[in-house]
Amino acid sequence: MRLLFILMITLFLNADDGYEKALRYLNGEVGGKTVVKIAPRCPYERCDGNTTYKYVVKDKKRGYELLKSIYKDDERASFEALNILIKQIDYKSNKYDDYLLKKLEKDYGLSEKNYNTDVLLFANTLSDSTNKEHSCKGNFILFSAYKFGYFGLSKSSAVSNIKKEIALKNCSSNSYDYFILKNTKG
Repeated sequence: MRLLFILMITLFLNADDGYEKALRYLNGEVGGKTVVKIAPRCPYERCDGNTTYKYVVKDKKRGYELLKSIYKDDERASFEALNILIKQIDYKSNKYDDYLLKKLEKDYGLSEKNYNTDVLLFANTLSDSTNKEHSCKGNFILFSAYKFGYFGLSKSSAVSNIKKEIALKNCSSNSYDYFILKNTKG
């Protein structure tokens, strides 16, 4: 019994460490590559009057991989990963922009198919959350996906209506998602 308790505590602590570590990668605190550029007339403050300046290229791919590896154990990882992905591409387009797909591949190592799969994976994980903000986001994305056929899904008004009702219950009345849900017919 004591061994089981110790194992549970260890798993809980490791999940938290994984989330924090992923955020450090995404923010450039860990794993980033420092790049030095030469600029004869550098207009930026970070040049400090010198002809060179430094900046950090974040290791977004490693941070994303860490979030994905712990999404089942730490709901915050699903929420963070979903927010990252939906900001990368205009998922409401019938066809994704080629430039953004190439950038997604370069930054996160994801193809279009993997992008669609991962968004739905994280949204489904969040849809049953007890955290209202997380549930709102997951159900809003699923509502949109089934209502309009995003992420390669077939349209389903029955499923989209269920997701809409759940999202409306969980979304804050002053949130963007709530506003969109309230003003979408059907």
